[in-house]
Amino acid sequence: MKAYSGGMRRRLDIAASIIVTAEPIFLDEPTTGLDPRLRNQVWDILRALAAGGTTILLSTQYLEEADRLADEVAVIDHGRVIAQGTPGQLKAGAIAGSTGDYLQLLLPGVLVMSLLFSTVYSGVALNSDATKGVVDRFRSLPIPRSSPLLGAVLGDSVRYLVGAGVIIGLGVALGYRPEAGLTGILAAVALVVAFAFGLSWGFAAVGLLIQAPNAVSSAGSMVLFPLVFLSNVFVEPETLPGWPEAFVDVSPISHLVTAARGLMDGTVAGLELTVSLGTAALLTAAFAPLTTYLYGPK
Repeated sequence: MKAYSGGMRRRLDIAASIIVTAEPIFLDEPTTGLDPRLRNQVWDILRALAAGGTTILLSTQYLEEADRLADEVAVIDHGRVIAQGTPGQLKAGAIAGSTGDYLQLLLPGVLVMSLLFSTVYSGVALNSDATKGVVDRFRSLPIPRSSPLLGAVLGDSVRYLVGAGVIIGLGVALGYRPEAGLTGILAAVALVVAFAFGLSWGFAAVGLLIQAPNAVSSAGSMVLFPLVFLSNVFVEPETLPGWPEAFVDVSPISHLVTAARGLMDGTVAGLELTVSLGTAALLTAAFAPLTTYLYGPK
């Protein structure tokens, strides 16, 4: 035995495990250290045993091995099962049960993501106007200080509506069918646009504080990317491990996505709707006066 290579020792371990067809057979990473040819041979043996009615409990770190051999897979992280199902369900449905179900989950999240990323351009456009002297021209006119800002932000809201129409139209063409119908769609779009309206005031303030349009765009991406991707736009929070799940559960973006999904499904919860509208109101109340002040005469 001492003269045997690691591969030979693994072969003896496997042989000792399967020489008697006990019920069930427990195998702990049986193909670790084996070359590809021998691994395929072990897989063939295990398939033959399973086809003969033997139950095999297999632990492995090889995703391909679990995909090829297992009828049922459980993913364990720090002693906790975080996902369970057939290999096909975990590949196509750790996110949702099917592509059709996933579309129902995904489209409201994509609507939120797309419109929130569009709010960055409120700051970019305002910064471009400032660097070209357009803002100075407006400052010299006998009009309320907030008029140009309010017009710009409201004009951006029209752009949000157009973008929402494109996303919803494409989703319907792909098979998206909201339970609440047109009324639910309009309510969800109105909610997301209201949230985007509040957020756009924040980026408008950033546009007046930073010197270059590219810097405004970069700052917006640095803020939105972690907030959007650490949310429930793409996956349900319970499929995430540890601290990401805790963060996603309290993220205002997650509350907005959940509220939009609920409005489209006709099952919106009051908490998510209240948090989303409250956050939009707080953003507007905090940044609209600040932006107006920054926009004032220099």
